[in-house]
Amino acid sequence: MRHGGTLNADGYGLGWYTEDPPTADDLPAYTAAAPHDLASTGPAVGNHGAAGGAVVGDRGAGGGAAAGDESASAGAVAGDHQTSAAVHQGAAAAPSSVSHETRRRRPVRYRRNVPIWADQNLAELAGSIRAGGVLAAVRNGTMGMPYGEGAVAPFRSGEWLFSHNGRVPGWPESVVKLAEQLPAADLLGLDAPVDSAFIFALIRHRMGARDDHEAAVAAVTSVVRDVEATAPGSRLNFLLTNGTHLIATTWTHSLHVRRTHNSITLASEPFGEEPGWSEVPDRMLLVATATTLQLTPMEGSA
Repeated sequence: MRHGGTLNADGYGLGWYTEDPPTADDLPAYTAAAPHDLASTGPAVGNHGAAGGAVVGDRGAGGGAAAGDESASAGAVAGDHQTSAAVHQGAAAAPSSVSHETRRRRPVRYRRNVPIWADQNLAELAGSIRAGGVLAAVRNGTMGMPYGEGAVAPFRSGEWLFSHNGRVPGWPESVVKLAEQLPAADLLGLDAPVDSAFIFALIRHRMGARDDHEAAVAAVTSVVRDVEATAPGSRLNFLLTNGTHLIATTWTHSLHVRRTHNSITLASEPFGEEPGWSEVPDRMLLVATATTLQLTPMEGSA
């Protein structure tokens, strides 16, 4: 985190989206005389890191961002209390007989509990990713919380990826009442006993049976409100994506946005040489796709 002088050396992670290839059952109209109908590709999305960021844009760009545990520095990587995500949407050629629902988006993660500069596999791996969206983060672990790959963002549930830039003071005692809302299986199934994983479990629980972005927006908003109420002074910059929509919050941590005609990038701090970055005000809710961006003041904003 350049702004705060934080070194994010406690791991990093990135996520992106692939799609299941169509099966024979998905292609009832296919015959050997039309092999070109099987030429199917799809958009991809990825996210999570410890430096807040997100990108939405055309397929073929390996967009990236970074996030972290206690500090947030925008980039192609992210960490524990820094969150950075990238969501990139693009056009894909697919057989007309295969619906978008059939080509289900599958989030893929790569997480390590070593400093990002110590992983000699990263450059080759990252260079091979072509996705409609990518979320990346680097971690600066919070004292008193465990280390390991399970504590590194992005966290995953179904088609959703999540990262958290900030911390919950008084963890875990401060959120015991909120934890009582979760089924025991959800608590036992956390990737790691850290505040970020718990927050994601709370969001997914409040989404209930609904899996759309409207339910995610409502859940994120209510979780920010309730965590702040039970643990005042929490730092709650979130990034949540399903590969087509990106939902983000600014709550006492920095976040910047860059928009082009076919992409939107969110990052804790601006990165790269491109102009056009703007700082997002504190206590805002952001909902983005590849071509749209909506900012709404959150309850309790100054």
